[in-house]
Amino acid sequence: LKKPSKGYVLQGFPESAEQLEAMKLKMGLVPDQVLLLKVLGEEAPETLEILQKEGLGASQPLQPLLETQLTSFEGLTAVEGLKVSEVALEVTEDEQFVQIRKHIDPFYQVVEAEAIAAEIPDPEEWTPPEEDPDDPAAEPEERPIIQWGTCGPYCPVTLKAQRWLYPGQKDFQHVYRNVVFALGNERASEAFVKEPAAYVQTEPALPPPRILVTGPTGSGVARQCEMLGEVYKIPVLKLEEVWRSKVEKRLMQVKEARKAAQKKEALEQSMLEDDKPLFPEGWMPPEEVPEDAEDPADQAPPEEEDGLDDEQREELFVMAMKDSLGPHCGACILDGTWFGDLKDEEMSEEMKTARSLQNLLVKAQRLPDFTVVLKCKNDFAAKKTFDFESIDRDYEARLAEYKAQVAAAEAKEEEPPEAPEGLVTDETEEKESDRVKARFIESKSAQQQVLKDMMEVFQTSRAPLQKVSSDRGDGPTHKAIRSHCRPYLEQRGSLLLRHQLRKVSNLKADDQLRRGLICVSGFGHCSPTVLDAPNFPNQTPGVQLGGRIYFPQSETQLAQFLEDPARFLGNPGPSPVQVCPAISVVGGPLSGKTSLAKELAQRTGAVYISVPEALSTLMSEAVPCQLSKDIRAALQSGQRVPDPLVIQAIRFRLLSPDALRSGWVLDDFPCTKAQAEGLTALGIVPHRVFMLLAPEAVIYARAAELKSAAVEGQELQQELALQRERLQGFSVQSPALRVFYATIFENVRDIDASRSKWAIFDRAMEETTESLRERLKYYRRTAMSLATRVKGMCFTSARLETVSAWKHYCPVTLSLQNELVCCYDRSMAVEYNSKVYWMASEQYAELFTEDPEAFLQVPLPQLPRLLDDGERARKAEARA
Repeated sequence: LKKPSKGYVLQGFPESAEQLEAMKLKMGLVPDQVLLLKVLGEEAPETLEILQKEGLGASQPLQPLLETQLTSFEGLTAVEGLKVSEVALEVTEDEQFVQIRKHIDPFYQVVEAEAIAAEIPDPEEWTPPEEDPDDPAAEPEERPIIQWGTCGPYCPVTLKAQRWLYPGQKDFQHVYRNVVFALGNERASEAFVKEPAAYVQTEPALPPPRILVTGPTGSGVARQCEMLGEVYKIPVLKLEEVWRSKVEKRLMQVKEARKAAQKKEALEQSMLEDDKPLFPEGWMPPEEVPEDAEDPADQAPPEEEDGLDDEQREELFVMAMKDSLGPHCGACILDGTWFGDLKDEEMSEEMKTARSLQNLLVKAQRLPDFTVVLKCKNDFAAKKTFDFESIDRDYEARLAEYKAQVAAAEAKEEEPPEAPEGLVTDETEEKESDRVKARFIESKSAQQQVLKDMMEVFQTSRAPLQKVSSDRGDGPTHKAIRSHCRPYLEQRGSLLLRHQLRKVSNLKADDQLRRGLICVSGFGHCSPTVLDAPNFPNQTPGVQLGGRIYFPQSETQLAQFLEDPARFLGNPGPSPVQVCPAISVVGGPLSGKTSLAKELAQRTGAVYISVPEALSTLMSEAVPCQLSKDIRAALQSGQRVPDPLVIQAIRFRLLSPDALRSGWVLDDFPCTKAQAEGLTALGIVPHRVFMLLAPEAVIYARAAELKSAAVEGQELQQELALQRERLQGFSVQSPALRVFYATIFENVRDIDASRSKWAIFDRAMEETTESLRERLKYYRRTAMSLATRVKGMCFTSARLETVSAWKHYCPVTLSLQNELVCCYDRSMAVEYNSKVYWMASEQYAELFTEDPEAFLQVPLPQLPRLLDDGERARKAEARA
């Protein structure tokens, strides 16, 4: 250590202030910190006892050496400026290592101290503030939420150590890494504070589900447990029966251990006392039994005592519950009927409380994932439990038989027989069924009180619980129970994630992204709930999960993601290629083209473009160009701007940064086939061409309405003759335009313009979304080297000529039917590895998309081809 190049650790040195001073003078080294192992716990054994237990002190006495060493340590601690940290000697080596790391590592993750940790909100105690009458537009304050850690509201210690989901308690909540963890009890809290990293898992493994169903007699608990078990294919566990068997087993073990201890103690006692035989306590020599005496084997043996006090017996009950429900217990439906002790009048109330279901589940930390408490009316429960007509019929028969016996005895002047137990001989109008029902209602009331006490304890312990009415019958009750159990069974993968989600407004999300507090998820700004969903501007809040932000595109998608996030987190990421809208809206006069185009642009975030807007944009450019000069000259001459100039102006506008970034919606262009061909020649093909169609009567009626309303700025629209001329022009030009786009690109969609504007917009928005989804799917699958349909991509014929070796023959037909079928339907084409394969049907296209290699293994036969002139001549000669 003369010239240390790295950090160092000295073991057992220095042990005194003198050694520290010598180290400083001779070597010029001063340790940053001295770690001193000593006994720290109040109830810990003495240092000498710990050392002797480790086997030290056999060769020399430890006491004087230990006293000298402790004195040296006190002197070392008193050195000014030296940092001395104490490490517990009585704990295990692993715990000592954790304490040492906390002392020497300033970045070691620990539970935040209560004084500096963020305040943990209490949603249960929150009350909404009163509205301010002076500021009615102010946003209402939302209920605070707890930013839970990876275990949600469940205890991480119990989850890892016992493989059980036990809800954490409000009194044992800690902040660790800026999130909250709730612990089940004080012992778990102490273990978590000592070493939180040992219990915090990035993705905790969920134990199997355990659902408890309980309710009073007649509510149908057994039937509902059976139906749940059949649906989810998990067994039903009658909890009280299993627990009682475990109690009997443990009591037997206690009695056997006590008997063995007594036997051992008796064997160790002296056999003589005052030269007389000394018999064990409680045992005397057998007495001589007379021959006529009763056989002792026929007598019941006295009950053995277990020797447990009330506290030990309660601990045995708790351990029996752990034996019944533990890590070994897989997924199960628990039949929580627990009323066996209600009829035991000799049992004390304290013992009944100790044996109560809620006490055992809480102390054993075996609360179920979800509890269903069935409730029903008294009449419904009684009718479901008893057959009152049969009871009255049997009772009348018994009463008649008894009266016959009494009459026979009176005829013989004998003493009448006693009435059988439960038989009321007094003349009364009350039926036996009424008495049975009264006793049943009394018993049911006692059971409901037990259930009420249980629910209070469960709610205090934060255990999920739901009451369900069973008066409607087994079917509706089962449906309601399944609905409540869905988050814990069908959506179990989201059980912990669901509590970690937090809604974030768009404004707050942008601020946190800018400051680097959170990151965008792997889905970017696309929705995680819908595969290949376009990213339109929306006001739906984002969702934060584990330092990532997700952006659902609607309230419906937001609700789906909040309900079951695990269902969507495994979805493939979005397309690596950004796809923006490219829409053209055409139609007859007064069909609503401009209104629809502007609404589509606003909803999708695209740029609204019209021919006048494109021409004025080009002519207003600061830098003049030949195109703008030509357009200006055409306008100044009073002539119509030629189509080539208009197409170039449109192209110039579509290449602007805003259109490239956000997409475009083209209003009333192209109107003719020549214009469409000109755009196509420049590589401009709309994803969708919306053709608004309206009857003549509707167009003329709209023109008349505009004229009667005298809307300012709509004078031309009010001229019926002008609208008639425009309608005739559209009727002449639109068929050729439709044939061009529909035949080559299949992107024309007709929309009934006579419907309401909302219906028109919804139809156009649906088609726009579908066009973007088709392209997003294409780019995503091709980026993953997967087969994908080219339907909706608006590829030109030249683009589709990159055919495979199969040319236009369907490989699926050859594989499945051993036939060569030539195909030319563009909607059935599939691209795979940059080659186009043509399919014979929609079904075959889907089969090839799922697994293309399965159909490319068949050897390709000699494909038919056209003969050239020379080959045809030779064939003709050969035939001649």
